[in-house]
Amino acid sequence: MAMSKCRVCKEREAEWSWQPFGPAEDSRETFTVPGWHYRGFAVIPVCDQCKKRIQAGATVQFDYKRTTYTCIDDEVWGIRRVSELVPKER
Repeated sequence: MAMSKCRVCKEREAEWSWQPFGPAEDSRETFTVPGWHYRGFAVIPVCDQCKKRIQAGATVQFDYKRTTYTCIDDEVWGIRRVSELVPKER
């Protein structure tokens, strides 16, 4: 089975499934091993180093469904990529 890349650093292999949108109220609390995540909530693959950064309250960014999110402390903010909203010239 192919390992997925970390969606935060985009360099190392993911070791954890992070669920920043739930089920916990604090986005820094919901980490599980891959395959054991809570159903019905988005899963962001992260490496061990990025997991530690997130738990320490570092500001991190990740992409999910055409939106770039920033996690600051325990809050997650989403911003759609402008390039995908503006029609491309032909």
